[in-house]
Amino acid sequence: MGTLMIRRSPLPPRKNLSRRQLAALLALLALIGISLWYLGRRQRPPILYGDRLRYLQLLSTAVSSRNASQLSDLARLLKEKLDARELDEREWRHFESIFQFVERGEWERASTACERFAEAQRNR
Repeated sequence: MGTLMIRRSPLPPRKNLSRRQLAALLALLALIGISLWYLGRRQRPPILYGDRLRYLQLLSTAVSSRNASQLSDLARLLKEKLDARELDEREWRHFESIFQFVERGEWERASTACERFAEAQRNR
């Protein structure tokens, strides 16, 4: 009669996770998920309400026409609004990031940032 050959699996034997290991793994996955959600949320443009939407329209117009004079006037106005607490710090930082693109001569990036900012307002 022929010989019966037993093949060994190339994989090591599976070990079952203990409840403690499983809980730690789930906690780690939850922490990673929350971190990714938080980072994604922080990178989104802020939502503007009321008169603040007008500032976005002014910004978009000035960027699309590449009008540096209008942009500097708008930056000065927004800084005054921030000082008077009529503009949120997060909103100001987002406007300021677009102004910085313009200062570096990166008009296309400024235009793209304006479009994303406007898109965020439509999807609120």
